[in-house]
Amino acid sequence: MGRSYRGIRPRITVLAIGAVIVVLVVASAVLVVVQRKILTDGIDTALQREAGEIVDWAQAGVLSVDLPPIRSEGFAVVVDDGRLVAATPGATTALDIARVIGEEPGYRTVDGLPVDDDRFRVLTRLEDFGVVYVGSTFDIVDEASAALISLLGAVVPLVAFTLGVIVWRLIGRTLGPVEDIRTRVADIGASDLGRRIPEPGTGDEIDRLAATMNHMLDRLETAVARQSRFVDDASHELRTPVARLRAAVEIDSGGAGFESLREDVIQLSEMVEDLLFLARLHDGRQTESAPVDLEDVVIGEVDLLRPWTSIALELRDVDTVTVSGNRSDLARLVRNILENATRAAESRVWVSVEAVDDDGRVTVEDDGPGVDTRAAAVIFDRFGRVDDARSRPAGGSGLGLAIAREIATAHHGRVELCNPGERGARFAVTIPAI
Repeated sequence: MGRSYRGIRPRITVLAIGAVIVVLVVASAVLVVVQRKILTDGIDTALQREAGEIVDWAQAGVLSVDLPPIRSEGFAVVVDDGRLVAATPGATTALDIARVIGEEPGYRTVDGLPVDDDRFRVLTRLEDFGVVYVGSTFDIVDEASAALISLLGAVVPLVAFTLGVIVWRLIGRTLGPVEDIRTRVADIGASDLGRRIPEPGTGDEIDRLAATMNHMLDRLETAVARQSRFVDDASHELRTPVARLRAAVEIDSGGAGFESLREDVIQLSEMVEDLLFLARLHDGRQTESAPVDLEDVVIGEVDLLRPWTSIALELRDVDTVTVSGNRSDLARLVRNILENATRAAESRVWVSVEAVDDDGRVTVEDDGPGVDTRAAAVIFDRFGRVDDARSRPAGGSGLGLAIAREIATAHHGRVELCNPGERGARFAVTIPAI
Protein backbone atom coordinates (compact mmCIF):
# COMPACT_ATOMS: atom_id res chain seq x y z
CA MET A 1 0.00 0.00 0.00
CA GLY A 2 1.51 3.30 -1.13
CA ARG A 3 2.34 6.05 1.25
CA SER A 4 0.76 8.60 -1.06
CA TYR A 5 -2.71 7.55 0.02
CA ARG A 6 -2.09 5.72 3.28
CA GLY A 7 -3.86 8.50 5.17
CA ILE A 8 -6.61 9.08 2.58
CA ARG A 9 -7.82 5.49 2.44
CA PRO A 10 -8.69 5.03 6.13
CA ARG A 11 -10.11 8.54 6.38
CA ILE A 12 -12.51 8.03 3.49
CA THR A 13 -13.44 4.57 4.78
CA VAL A 14 -14.16 5.85 8.29
CA LEU A 15 -16.18 8.76 6.91
CA ALA A 16 -18.17 6.41 4.68
CA ILE A 17 -18.86 3.99 7.54
CA GLY A 18 -19.82 6.84 9.85
CA ALA A 19 -22.19 8.32 7.28
CA VAL A 20 -23.80 4.93 6.62
CA ILE A 21 -24.19 4.24 10.34
CA VAL A 22 -25.90 7.59 10.83
CA VAL A 23 -28.24 6.91 7.90
CA LEU A 24 -29.01 3.38 9.08
CA VAL A 25 -29.64 4.48 12.66
CA VAL A 26 -32.00 7.22 11.51
CA ALA A 27 -33.73 4.82 9.10
CA SER A 28 -34.00 2.19 11.87
CA ALA A 29 -35.54 4.70 14.26
CA VAL A 30 -38.06 5.71 11.61
CA LEU A 31 -38.81 2.06 10.89
CA VAL A 32 -39.44 1.32 14.57
CA VAL A 33 -41.71 4.36 14.91
CA VAL A 34 -43.66 3.38 11.79
CA GLN A 35 -44.00 -0.20 12.98
CA ARG A 36 -45.33 0.89 16.38
CA LYS A 37 -47.73 3.30 14.68
CA ILE A 38 -49.11 0.59 12.40
CA LEU A 39 -49.53 -1.92 15.23
CA THR A 40 -51.08 0.68 17.53
CA ASP A 41 -53.51 1.74 14.79
CA GLY A 42 -54.50 -1.92 14.40
CA ILE A 43 -55.21 -2.23 18.11
CA ASP A 44 -57.17 1.06 18.09
CA THR A 45 -59.30 -0.21 15.20
CA ALA A 46 -60.06 -3.43 17.07
CA LEU A 47 -60.95 -1.48 20.25
CA GLN A 48 -63.26 0.81 18.25
CA ARG A 49 -64.98 -2.23 16.78
CA GLU A 50 -65.44 -3.86 20.24
CA ALA A 51 -66.81 -0.62 21.70
CA GLY A 52 -69.18 -0.27 18.73
CA GLU A 53 -70.64 -3.73 19.39
CA ILE A 54 -71.32 -2.81 23.05
CA VAL A 55 -73.05 0.40 21.96
CA ASP A 56 -75.16 -1.58 19.46
CA TRP A 57 -76.21 -4.03 22.17
CA ALA A 58 -77.15 -1.20 24.52
CA GLN A 59 -79.22 0.55 21.84
CA ALA A 60 -80.95 -2.75 21.06
CA GLY A 61 -81.72 -3.27 24.74
CA VAL A 62 -79.79 -6.52 24.97
CA LEU A 63 -76.82 -5.28 26.98
CA SER A 64 -76.30 -7.72 29.86
CA VAL A 65 -74.12 -7.49 32.94
CA ASP A 66 -71.87 -10.25 31.63
CA LEU A 67 -70.25 -9.18 28.39
CA PRO A 68 -68.69 -11.80 26.09
CA PRO A 69 -64.87 -12.04 26.31
CA ILE A 70 -62.81 -9.67 24.16
CA ARG A 71 -61.25 -11.52 21.21
CA SER A 72 -57.77 -10.18 22.08
CA GLU A 73 -56.32 -10.26 25.57
CA GLY A 74 -58.19 -7.44 27.21
CA PHE A 75 -61.38 -6.34 28.90
CA ALA A 76 -64.60 -4.36 28.46
CA VAL A 77 -66.33 -2.42 31.25
CA VAL A 78 -69.43 -0.21 31.29
CA VAL A 79 -69.88 2.05 34.31
CA ASP A 80 -72.72 4.51 34.93
CA ASP A 81 -72.37 7.00 37.77
CA GLY A 82 -70.04 4.76 39.78
CA ARG A 83 -72.29 1.73 39.21
CA LEU A 84 -71.15 -1.28 37.22
CA VAL A 85 -73.41 -1.81 34.22
CA ALA A 86 -71.54 -4.55 32.39
CA ALA A 87 -68.09 -6.20 32.27
CA THR A 88 -66.25 -9.04 30.60
CA PRO A 89 -65.37 -12.09 32.68
CA GLY A 90 -61.73 -11.03 33.04
CA ALA A 91 -62.57 -7.62 34.49
CA THR A 92 -63.07 -8.74 38.08
CA THR A 93 -62.11 -5.31 39.37
CA ALA A 94 -64.17 -3.36 36.88
CA LEU A 95 -64.85 -0.37 39.12
CA ASP A 96 -61.15 -0.12 40.06
CA ILE A 97 -60.29 -0.20 36.39
CA ALA A 98 -62.70 2.65 35.70
CA ARG A 99 -61.29 4.74 38.53
CA VAL A 100 -57.70 4.31 37.32
CA ILE A 101 -58.57 5.19 33.73
CA GLY A 102 -60.87 8.13 34.41
CA GLU A 103 -63.63 9.44 32.16
CA GLU A 104 -61.66 11.42 29.57
CA PRO A 105 -62.72 10.06 26.16
CA GLY A 106 -60.19 8.80 23.62
CA TYR A 107 -57.29 6.39 23.35
CA ARG A 108 -54.46 6.09 25.83
CA THR A 109 -51.79 3.64 26.87
CA VAL A 110 -52.09 2.84 30.57
CA ASP A 111 -49.79 1.11 33.09
CA GLY A 112 -50.73 -0.36 36.45
CA LEU A 113 -54.29 -1.48 35.82
CA PRO A 114 -55.63 -3.95 38.38
CA VAL A 115 -55.90 -6.58 35.66
CA ASP A 116 -52.37 -7.60 34.73
CA ASP A 117 -48.82 -6.34 34.89
CA ASP A 118 -48.94 -5.63 31.15
CA ARG A 119 -49.47 -2.26 29.59
CA PHE A 120 -52.89 -1.78 28.03
CA ARG A 121 -54.24 0.27 25.19
CA VAL A 122 -57.63 1.61 26.34
CA LEU A 123 -60.49 3.31 24.48
CA THR A 124 -62.90 5.39 26.57
CA ARG A 125 -66.32 6.37 25.12
CA LEU A 126 -68.99 8.46 26.81
CA GLU A 127 -72.47 7.14 25.95
CA ASP A 128 -76.01 7.80 27.22
CA PHE A 129 -76.05 4.56 29.12
CA GLY A 130 -72.63 5.06 30.76
CA VAL A 131 -68.91 5.17 30.17
CA VAL A 132 -67.57 2.38 27.98
CA TYR A 133 -64.01 1.15 28.59
CA VAL A 134 -62.46 -1.30 26.16
CA GLY A 135 -58.82 -2.33 26.64
CA SER A 136 -56.33 -4.61 24.93
CA THR A 137 -52.85 -5.66 25.99
CA PHE A 138 -50.07 -3.61 24.46
CA ASP A 139 -47.50 -6.39 24.70
CA ILE A 140 -47.74 -7.20 21.00
CA VAL A 141 -46.47 -3.74 20.12
CA ASP A 142 -43.69 -3.73 22.73
CA GLU A 143 -42.55 -7.23 21.81
CA ALA A 144 -42.59 -6.56 18.09
CA SER A 145 -40.62 -3.33 18.57
CA ALA A 146 -38.09 -5.08 20.81
CA ALA A 147 -37.65 -7.83 18.22
CA LEU A 148 -37.17 -5.30 15.41
CA ILE A 149 -34.68 -3.28 17.47
CA SER A 150 -32.69 -6.44 18.24
CA LEU A 151 -32.66 -7.38 14.57
CA LEU A 152 -31.57 -3.91 13.50
CA GLY A 153 -28.92 -3.86 16.23
CA ALA A 154 -27.35 -6.90 14.60
CA VAL A 155 -27.90 -5.85 10.98
CA VAL A 156 -26.63 -2.25 11.18
CA PRO A 157 -23.09 -3.13 12.38
CA LEU A 158 -22.94 -5.99 9.85
CA VAL A 159 -23.97 -3.70 7.00
CA ALA A 160 -21.54 -1.00 8.16
CA PHE A 161 -18.68 -3.52 8.37
CA THR A 162 -19.49 -4.97 4.95
CA LEU A 163 -19.66 -1.50 3.43
CA GLY A 164 -16.37 -0.59 5.09
CA VAL A 165 -14.67 -3.59 3.48
CA ILE A 166 -16.16 -2.71 0.09
CA VAL A 167 -15.17 0.97 0.37
CA TRP A 168 -11.67 0.03 1.53
CA ARG A 169 -11.15 -2.24 -1.47
CA LEU A 170 -12.72 0.23 -3.94
CA ILE A 171 -10.55 3.08 -2.68
CA GLY A 172 -7.50 0.86 -2.96
CA ARG A 173 -8.36 0.04 -6.56
CA THR A 174 -9.19 3.68 -7.32
CA LEU A 175 -6.05 5.14 -5.78
CA GLY A 176 -3.78 2.40 -7.05
CA PRO A 177 -3.23 4.20 -10.40
CA VAL A 178 -2.53 7.41 -8.49
CA GLU A 179 0.23 5.64 -6.58
CA ASP A 180 1.58 4.26 -9.86
CA ILE A 181 1.65 7.80 -11.29
CA ARG A 182 3.42 9.08 -8.18
CA THR A 183 6.00 6.29 -8.34
CA ARG A 184 6.70 6.87 -12.02
CA VAL A 185 7.03 10.63 -11.56
CA ALA A 186 9.32 10.10 -8.55
CA ASP A 187 11.58 7.91 -10.71
CA ILE A 188 11.91 10.55 -13.44
CA GLY A 189 15.13 12.48 -13.01
CA ALA A 190 16.68 15.43 -14.77
CA SER A 191 18.52 13.09 -17.11
CA ASP A 192 15.43 11.27 -18.39
CA LEU A 193 12.77 13.96 -18.68
CA GLY A 194 11.67 12.38 -21.94
CA ARG A 195 9.86 9.61 -20.06
CA ARG A 196 6.09 9.88 -19.83
CA ILE A 197 3.28 8.36 -17.77
CA PRO A 198 0.97 5.89 -19.54
CA GLU A 199 -2.49 7.39 -19.93
CA PRO A 200 -5.29 4.83 -19.37
CA GLY A 201 -7.58 6.57 -21.90
CA THR A 202 -10.64 6.09 -19.69
CA GLY A 203 -11.59 9.78 -19.69
CA ASP A 204 -11.95 9.86 -15.90
CA GLU A 205 -10.07 11.85 -13.27
CA ILE A 206 -7.13 9.40 -13.25
CA ASP A 207 -6.78 9.72 -17.00
CA ARG A 208 -6.91 13.51 -16.77
CA LEU A 209 -4.35 13.45 -13.95
CA ALA A 210 -1.97 11.36 -16.08
CA ALA A 211 -2.49 13.74 -19.02
CA THR A 212 -1.86 16.75 -16.78
CA MET A 213 1.33 15.20 -15.42
CA ASN A 214 2.53 14.50 -18.96
CA HIS A 215 1.80 18.10 -19.97
CA MET A 216 3.76 19.26 -16.93
CA LEU A 217 6.65 16.99 -17.89
CA ASP A 218 6.51 18.43 -21.42
CA ARG A 219 6.78 21.94 -20.04
CA LEU A 220 9.50 20.91 -17.61
CA GLU A 221 11.52 19.20 -20.34
CA THR A 222 11.19 22.27 -22.55
CA ALA A 223 12.19 24.60 -19.71
CA VAL A 224 15.20 22.48 -18.75
CA ALA A 225 16.31 22.24 -22.39
CA ARG A 226 15.91 26.01 -22.80
CA GLN A 227 17.82 26.62 -19.60
CA SER A 228 20.60 24.30 -20.73
CA ARG A 229 20.84 26.08 -24.07
CA PHE A 230 20.81 29.40 -22.26
CA VAL A 231 23.75 28.40 -20.08
CA ASP A 232 25.67 27.09 -23.07
CA ASP A 233 24.97 30.20 -25.10
CA ALA A 234 25.81 32.48 -22.20
CA SER A 235 29.11 30.67 -21.69
CA HIS A 236 29.91 30.99 -25.38
CA GLU A 237 28.95 34.66 -25.53
CA LEU A 238 30.89 35.57 -22.41
CA ARG A 239 34.00 33.64 -23.47
CA THR A 240 34.82 35.91 -26.45
CA PRO A 241 34.84 39.32 -24.71
CA VAL A 242 36.61 37.88 -21.70
CA ALA A 243 39.28 36.38 -23.98
CA ARG A 244 39.70 39.71 -25.71
CA LEU A 245 40.06 41.47 -22.38
CA ARG A 246 42.74 39.04 -21.31
CA ALA A 247 44.64 39.31 -24.58
CA ALA A 248 44.47 43.12 -24.62
CA VAL A 249 45.70 43.34 -21.07
CA GLU A 250 48.53 40.88 -21.71
CA ILE A 251 49.89 42.37 -24.95
CA ASP A 252 48.97 46.03 -24.76
CA SER A 253 49.63 48.41 -21.95
CA GLY A 254 48.13 51.43 -23.67
CA GLY A 255 47.21 53.00 -26.98
CA ALA A 256 44.60 51.85 -29.48
CA GLY A 257 44.24 48.45 -27.86
CA PHE A 258 42.53 49.98 -24.92
CA GLU A 259 39.71 51.35 -27.13
CA SER A 260 38.88 47.78 -28.12
CA LEU A 261 39.21 46.83 -24.48
CA ARG A 262 36.71 49.54 -23.55
CA GLU A 263 34.19 48.27 -26.12
CA ASP A 264 34.54 44.71 -24.88
CA VAL A 265 34.06 45.87 -21.30
CA ILE A 266 30.94 47.79 -22.31
CA GLN A 267 29.57 44.77 -24.15
CA LEU A 268 30.30 42.49 -21.21
CA SER A 269 28.72 44.94 -18.78
CA GLU A 270 25.57 45.21 -20.92
CA MET A 271 25.31 41.46 -21.18
CA VAL A 272 25.63 41.02 -17.44
CA GLU A 273 22.99 43.69 -16.88
CA ASP A 274 20.66 41.98 -19.32
CA LEU A 275 21.20 38.62 -17.65
CA LEU A 276 20.49 40.11 -14.24
CA PHE A 277 17.36 41.76 -15.59
CA LEU A 278 16.12 38.44 -16.99
CA ALA A 279 16.85 36.79 -13.66
CA ARG A 280 14.76 39.42 -11.90
CA LEU A 281 11.87 38.81 -14.29
CA HIS A 282 11.92 35.10 -13.48
CA ASP A 283 12.64 35.05 -9.74
CA GLY A 284 8.99 35.63 -8.78
CA ARG A 285 9.43 39.11 -7.34
CA GLN A 286 6.62 41.50 -8.16
CA THR A 287 7.49 44.90 -9.64
CA GLU A 288 5.52 48.02 -8.87
CA SER A 289 2.58 48.61 -11.17
CA ALA A 290 0.92 51.96 -11.87
CA PRO A 291 -0.90 53.74 -14.72
CA VAL A 292 1.59 54.60 -17.46
CA ASP A 293 1.05 56.86 -20.49
CA LEU A 294 2.42 54.64 -23.23
CA GLU A 295 2.83 57.47 -25.75
CA ASP A 296 5.02 59.41 -23.26
CA VAL A 297 7.27 56.37 -22.83
CA VAL A 298 7.65 55.94 -26.60
CA ILE A 299 8.29 59.64 -27.27
CA GLY A 300 10.84 59.74 -24.44
CA GLU A 301 12.77 56.72 -25.75
CA VAL A 302 12.77 58.10 -29.30
CA ASP A 303 14.15 61.43 -28.08
CA LEU A 304 16.85 59.66 -26.04
CA LEU A 305 17.97 57.50 -28.96
CA ARG A 306 18.06 60.18 -31.68
CA PRO A 307 21.40 61.76 -30.67
CA TRP A 308 23.11 58.34 -30.68
CA THR A 309 22.11 57.12 -34.13
CA SER A 310 22.36 58.34 -37.70
CA ILE A 311 19.06 56.62 -38.52
CA ALA A 312 16.08 58.98 -38.86
CA LEU A 313 13.42 58.18 -36.21
CA GLU A 314 9.97 59.32 -37.36
CA LEU A 315 6.92 59.42 -35.06
CA ARG A 316 3.53 58.99 -36.67
CA ASP A 317 -0.01 58.20 -35.48
CA VAL A 318 0.70 58.84 -31.79
CA ASP A 319 -2.49 58.22 -29.78
CA THR A 320 -2.99 58.69 -26.08
CA VAL A 321 -2.99 55.26 -24.42
CA THR A 322 -2.77 54.45 -20.72
CA VAL A 323 -1.62 51.02 -19.58
CA SER A 324 -0.90 49.49 -16.19
CA GLY A 325 2.67 48.43 -15.49
CA ASN A 326 6.19 49.35 -14.50
CA ARG A 327 7.31 52.46 -16.36
CA SER A 328 11.02 51.63 -16.38
CA ASP A 329 10.37 48.09 -17.65
CA LEU A 330 8.08 49.37 -20.40
CA ALA A 331 10.72 51.94 -21.34
CA ARG A 332 13.30 49.17 -21.61
CA LEU A 333 10.93 47.16 -23.81
CA VAL A 334 10.49 50.08 -26.22
CA ARG A 335 14.22 50.89 -26.12
CA ASN A 336 15.18 47.32 -27.05
CA ILE A 337 12.76 47.26 -30.01
CA LEU A 338 14.01 50.68 -31.21
CA GLU A 339 17.68 49.71 -30.91
CA ASN A 340 17.04 46.50 -32.81
CA ALA A 341 15.33 48.49 -35.58
CA THR A 342 18.07 51.14 -35.84
CA ARG A 343 20.76 48.47 -36.11
CA ALA A 344 18.99 46.88 -39.09
CA ALA A 345 17.62 50.01 -40.78
CA GLU A 346 19.32 51.56 -43.81
CA SER A 347 18.13 55.12 -43.22
CA ARG A 348 14.77 55.35 -41.43
CA VAL A 349 12.60 53.89 -38.64
CA TRP A 350 8.91 54.66 -38.23
CA VAL A 351 7.26 54.52 -34.79
CA SER A 352 3.55 54.72 -33.96
CA VAL A 353 1.36 54.39 -30.88
CA GLU A 354 -2.28 53.43 -31.41
CA ALA A 355 -5.32 52.48 -29.33
CA VAL A 356 -6.67 49.24 -30.81
CA ASP A 357 -9.84 47.91 -29.16
CA ASP A 358 -8.88 47.50 -25.48
CA ASP A 359 -5.13 47.47 -26.11
CA GLY A 360 -2.31 49.90 -26.67
CA ARG A 361 -0.11 49.00 -29.64
CA VAL A 362 3.38 50.29 -30.40
CA THR A 363 4.57 49.57 -33.95
CA VAL A 364 8.23 49.92 -34.95
CA GLU A 365 9.12 49.49 -38.65
CA ASP A 366 12.49 49.86 -40.35
CA ASP A 367 13.60 50.03 -44.00
CA GLY A 368 16.22 47.32 -43.61
CA PRO A 369 16.39 43.92 -45.31
CA GLY A 370 13.82 42.34 -42.98
CA VAL A 371 13.84 38.94 -41.26
CA ASP A 372 13.50 35.73 -43.23
CA THR A 373 11.07 33.08 -42.05
CA ARG A 374 13.79 30.78 -40.74
CA ALA A 375 15.33 33.50 -38.59
CA ALA A 376 11.88 34.64 -37.41
CA ALA A 377 11.57 31.40 -35.46
CA VAL A 378 14.56 32.28 -33.24
CA ILE A 379 14.66 36.06 -33.22
CA PHE A 380 13.00 36.27 -29.78
CA ASP A 381 15.17 33.54 -28.26
CA ARG A 382 17.97 34.42 -25.89
CA PHE A 383 21.18 34.94 -27.86
CA GLY A 384 19.15 34.38 -31.00
CA ARG A 385 21.26 35.55 -33.96
CA VAL A 386 19.93 36.34 -37.44
CA ASP A 387 21.71 37.26 -40.65
CA ASP A 388 24.49 39.82 -40.94
CA ALA A 389 22.11 42.64 -41.88
CA ARG A 390 20.61 42.51 -38.41
CA SER A 391 23.79 41.64 -36.53
CA ARG A 392 24.75 43.61 -33.45
CA PRO A 393 27.55 46.10 -33.34
CA ALA A 394 30.47 44.60 -31.44
CA GLY A 395 28.42 41.43 -31.12
CA GLY A 396 25.79 42.92 -28.82
CA SER A 397 24.26 40.93 -25.97
CA GLY A 398 21.75 38.90 -27.98
CA LEU A 399 19.14 39.43 -25.28
CA GLY A 400 17.33 42.59 -26.41
CA LEU A 401 14.30 41.01 -28.11
CA ALA A 402 14.16 38.19 -25.58
CA ILE A 403 13.95 40.77 -22.78
CA ALA A 404 11.31 42.71 -24.73
CA ARG A 405 9.18 39.57 -25.00
CA GLU A 406 9.59 38.76 -21.29
CA ILE A 407 8.56 42.30 -20.27
CA ALA A 408 5.51 42.21 -22.54
CA THR A 409 4.48 38.82 -21.16
CA ALA A 410 4.86 40.12 -17.59
CA HIS A 411 2.45 42.94 -18.56
CA HIS A 412 -0.06 40.46 -20.05
CA GLY A 413 0.89 41.58 -23.55
CA ARG A 414 2.97 40.31 -26.46
CA VAL A 415 5.66 41.25 -28.95
CA GLU A 416 5.49 39.90 -32.49
CA LEU A 417 7.18 40.16 -35.83
CA CYS A 418 4.36 41.09 -38.19
CA ASN A 419 5.98 40.46 -41.58
CA PRO A 420 8.55 37.65 -41.61
CA GLY A 421 10.10 37.07 -45.01
CA GLU A 422 9.37 40.63 -46.21
CA ARG A 423 11.71 43.58 -46.63
CA GLY A 424 11.63 46.02 -43.75
CA ALA A 425 10.87 44.34 -40.41
CA ARG A 426 7.77 45.50 -38.58
CA PHE A 427 7.49 44.72 -34.84
CA ALA A 428 4.29 45.26 -32.84
CA VAL A 429 4.07 45.51 -29.06
CA THR A 430 0.58 45.05 -27.63
CA ILE A 431 -0.20 45.87 -23.97
CA PRO A 432 -3.72 45.84 -22.43
CA ALA A 433 -4.99 49.40 -21.89
CA ILE A 434 -6.89 50.65 -18.83
